[in-house]
Amino acid sequence: MATALLTTEPKANHKLIAPLWHTGIFIAFLCGWALFEIGRVAKLEAMDSASRLPQYAFMISFELLMVGYVWLFGLRSAGTRLTELIGRRWNRWTDVLRDVGSAVLLWLCIFGFAFGMHFIAGRDEPSLRAIEVIAPRTFVELIAWCLVSLAAGVCEEIAFRGYLQQQFLAITGRPAVAVALQAVLFGGLHTYKGVRGMIAIAGFGVLYGIWAVRRASLRPGMIQHSGQDFMAGVAAHIILKRM
Repeated sequence: MATALLTTEPKANHKLIAPLWHTGIFIAFLCGWALFEIGRVAKLEAMDSASRLPQYAFMISFELLMVGYVWLFGLRSAGTRLTELIGRRWNRWTDVLRDVGSAVLLWLCIFGFAFGMHFIAGRDEPSLRAIEVIAPRTFVELIAWCLVSLAAGVCEEIAFRGYLQQQFLAITGRPAVAVALQAVLFGGLHTYKGVRGMIAIAGFGVLYGIWAVRRASLRPGMIQHSGQDFMAGVAAHIILKRM
């Protein structure tokens, strides 16, 4: 799929947007965090905490920490602006509508991929349990979940489709390889969802990566990513209240 939508011939004009040592530390950090999350989610499942708000504050802090590391210690030292990762700006209202429409199309593709996974492999219990552990149960938690979704949608797109994908493109010279590598790391970050959950998230990462290349912007992915996370929380909130 990626090879049909991406130009795979090596290009010499791609440059590193941060030092290589910075990327190595970031990848090691993501791997360590993935292992940490397995234990953290298991403890939360056992504790069934009365309030999700401390979890949400912790999750938002992690998202901001990722972007802070990428920007402060990587991009700035290489003279790269954060806006360069995000892509072209909105200058007219038609630009906003175009990106929103692109996000809707991306949403349909991701929904189709998720439905296909469910049709082939059936119910994904580990992912459902992980969602239940962090799902908002009160109205206040639902409002806070909106902030969590926004932070995840913006920060993860910057970190994976912006920073890592462009770094891998500079290293390999091949967009398809860059998209695949960042998607593998994106899936690995969600190890706590189990093997099938990781595969699904990696598949989402491929679609996000393709959209970032084709649109030369992270904005459609940010819109879709934030919206998808928020709607998943709303759906889980409604289901839990009825239960």
